[in-house]
Amino acid sequence: MRTPNTCVTLDVPHPERLAPSRTVDLTGHPRLRSSAKTPPQLLKDTRIAGYLVNEQGQKAFSPATYPLDPGEVWYRFTAPPRKWPDSRPVGMDIEITTEGGIATARVLFKPADGFPAHYKVLAASFHTAASGSADSVLCGTQAGTREFTGGGTVSAASSTPELRVDSLAGVDGDVYAKVPAKWHDQTTAACKFDDGGHMVPCTYHAPDTTPRPDGTWTTGFSIRAPSSQANETATLNWAIPDPEIGYIDAGNDECYTNFAQFLSLSDEQTKVPLSKLLSSDPQTYTISGTRHWPTTSLGYPASIDYSWTYSITLQRIP
Repeated sequence: MRTPNTCVTLDVPHPERLAPSRTVDLTGHPRLRSSAKTPPQLLKDTRIAGYLVNEQGQKAFSPATYPLDPGEVWYRFTAPPRKWPDSRPVGMDIEITTEGGIATARVLFKPADGFPAHYKVLAASFHTAASGSADSVLCGTQAGTREFTGGGTVSAASSTPELRVDSLAGVDGDVYAKVPAKWHDQTTAACKFDDGGHMVPCTYHAPDTTPRPDGTWTTGFSIRAPSSQANETATLNWAIPDPEIGYIDAGNDECYTNFAQFLSLSDEQTKVPLSKLLSSDPQTYTISGTRHWPTTSLGYPASIDYSWTYSITLQRIP
């Protein structure tokens, strides 16, 4: 009878914690003790077997086919549907038989702390302001301003605010809500045609407008963290509209004005401790910034300035 892990060892990388009902793929890495690498022939002749440990409703099945390929998934492990005790981690034993010997590895998962987390949005507000000028093919130059403001009574968005552990043991989620909003201080200055068909200077000040159909705008952010550890850092990706002045269908009344630019991904991101998102106390998150561009999004010479300020306050709920 051969003794496991004498000539061959087995490593199965896996996260330390897993949330209820989450699935993770497990791939083993067998090695000869005399080598730090996995010889191709060793993997080719490897046969695998798996056995559940501390059974509490977890499941595992193997999608693997022989001969095994490097990086192939050996087992797809699904955690129990309900949280299990930290003192009794769930998992499985994986055993391999090879020409070089046999090896075993025990894969255990503690429950992910505090997941999934659900929230109520207590307050939300935002303000953006765009101003600038740009070259115009028709008028020579064009200019204008636009501001967008939201806040007040919070209503639910289409998705429930939630933070969860994904199948790769990372954390993702989204927190959005609707608030009353309006575009205001919308001005344009360029040219138009008079009744005689002559090009003349033009200025326009649009009335305040609200989002359709109900006058509210969705504000908030998505969340991503590489792991569920409380000392992890989470990235918030805020939903911030790009700056635009004028109207895509601008005509004579709007002085034929339309130009825009695009925010970068980093403009829309903030980083926070994951522990803040797991706190049971109300937490406020903010982002603000300014940008200047010397061209439009189409590359025409311009001078565009944009500022934004967003705030959202959350309360974690059971």
